[in-house]
Amino acid sequence: PVLVTLSGPVSGTRTVQPNGTYVFDRIPAGTYRLEASAPGYATSDPYDLFNQAEDRANLDFTARAVFTVSGRITDLDGRPAPQVTVRVYGSGSAQAVTDGDGRYTLPPLDYTGRYGIVPEQAGRRFSPEVINMSAVIGPQTADFVRVPLPTSFTVNTTSDTDDGDCSATHCSLREAIAAAAANDAIGPTRDSITFASAISA
Repeated sequence: PVLVTLSGPVSGTRTVQPNGTYVFDRIPAGTYRLEASAPGYATSDPYDLFNQAEDRANLDFTARAVFTVSGRITDLDGRPAPQVTVRVYGSGSAQAVTDGDGRYTLPPLDYTGRYGIVPEQAGRRFSPEVINMSAVIGPQTADFVRVPLPTSFTVNTTSDTDDGDCSATHCSLREAIAAAAANDAIGPTRDSITFASAISA
């Protein structure tokens, strides 16, 4: 149902009739606010009536259907991913940031639009990269998983210190493979291993 709420010296709520009308009667003079609400709809701005002492008519509202998007972003091990920005692209723009539990809720979106929901964070990628939505009504869920960016390891020495460290100054083939395997343990990253033009002993 569509509800119209009056607040001020006298308060009350009316359910809009099937023909779209509503009435508040026998209201004493005063300053009031009149606003409409309806689940799944965004309504036009409320009316602020200052020192109202006369009858008023044609205080009309408009409503458009909207839907909400919320979800959770986690790492591959299920831990929450906080401080991830979730942006909306397409027929409208909006954004939200995940909380400490990895959850977010976007502002309502017009149901007639076409949107792409995209999580963004420096140095990370997400699966899926985007969730597309169009012509939907009601609450929607868009969950993502955060994964590391692919890494390139360069073999530059044949000397193996067996410390598991693959750095720009010292990285054997064994250490490069171990580092790539450690990344794969976190999640598939399509890491690459290359060989330096000059390899030290």
